Amino acid sequence: MRRFNIAMLVLILLIGVPFYWLMLDNRPGNAAPKPIHIAQLRQLADSLPGARPAALQGEAAAFRSLPRNLFAAGSGMAFDPITVLAYRLVNSDGTSVMIDSGITPHDAAAMKMSHFNAKGQARINRALGE
Repeated sequence: MRRFNIAMLVLILLIGVPFYWLMLDNRPGNAAPKPIHIAQLRQLADSLPGARPAALQGEAAAFRSLPRNLFAAGSGMAFDPITVLAYRLVNSDGTSVMIDSGITPHDAAAMKMSHFNAKGQARINRALGE
């Protein structure tokens, strides 16, 4: 019985401590928050040369749900969706910039995405070709 108790204690320490630290402990740490103001961001953006974005277009390629604790410790075990998104910044001069390239059906299956948006990914691929 003593060996069993020792084995259980070791098992609890090996699993319980990392679980608590990774999944439940949500202390912010010592880093002080750095305020960001939209007016400052707009001023910085205006200081850059070149065309300005006229529109932002987004497309969802795939999604799945994961426990909140995987995003932020201590936020609970309820499930929240994560989405593979791609964006296109359309500039006022007609040019555009793609942000991300979506996901392939093979990679979506490997990542166990619950839904793959084939039509959305086709639109992303067309935008990448432009």
